[in-house]
Amino acid sequence: MILLTAHDPGLLAAVQRIARPDEDVVAEGEWVDRALEHGHARLFLCDDRRGVMPERTSGVPVLYVPPELIAKWDRTRKRHDIPPARTEYLATRLRGLMAELALEPTWVDRTLADLSRLAGGPLPLPFRSFARRTLEFPARYTDLSDVAALAGLSRGALKARFRRRELESPFTYQRWLRTLAVAEALSAPEVTVAAAANALGFTSDTNMCRMVRVLTGATPGRLREPDARRWLLVAFARAHLTRDALEGWRALDDLFSRRVA
Repeated sequence: MILLTAHDPGLLAAVQRIARPDEDVVAEGEWVDRALEHGHARLFLCDDRRGVMPERTSGVPVLYVPPELIAKWDRTRKRHDIPPARTEYLATRLRGLMAELALEPTWVDRTLADLSRLAGGPLPLPFRSFARRTLEFPARYTDLSDVAALAGLSRGALKARFRRRELESPFTYQRWLRTLAVAEALSAPEVTVAAAANALGFTSDTNMCRMVRVLTGATPGRLREPDARRWLLVAFARAHLTRDALEGWRALDDLFSRRVA
């Protein structure tokens, strides 16, 4: 997930161009603020230093692109005999700056890599897109309708797509992914169950605990144990990332790719 606050609309178009197909670009102020507090972004790009406060961006690499630099890029672009398209030029420049940050893998990257190993091969792009968005920003994907919106479908239409490919309900996958997010949140001893529920977008800690217990039989206390993440990953992969299930996901093509918030 890339977070963006910018006055120049060209920056949004450029970031969309260079973002990975399985990640969100969040550019709405309210959601950017919430993602900085409760999400797992890999980058925060802005053109105003007032938004770059250590307590606000803790743990998230910040790429500050001042208006003066953008103006310089525009002058350089226009000096070409045949000026390239502005979006493409900005994308090239931003891609270079992002590479210099040497972004570290997030816990979501590590989780998807572990699931790939447990599944015995690369995860299909539709599953990676579905999973990354849910894991990186659980508070935004709290309901199946939020996931269906990724594909421009209703809940019913999304369920029908899964049935036609002999996949279990997308709701089942969403609950498992949100449970992984619960375990990640509770891995920090100082995080209370109530705080985790609030950060992850549950209506109450009771509802969060009920979902986890019904799905896995575990209590929040069990999820705090050091081996909880591994146990959940193995259980999830064995039950829901079988060879047949992965084929079903591949048949969904690019259903969840390249959503821009």
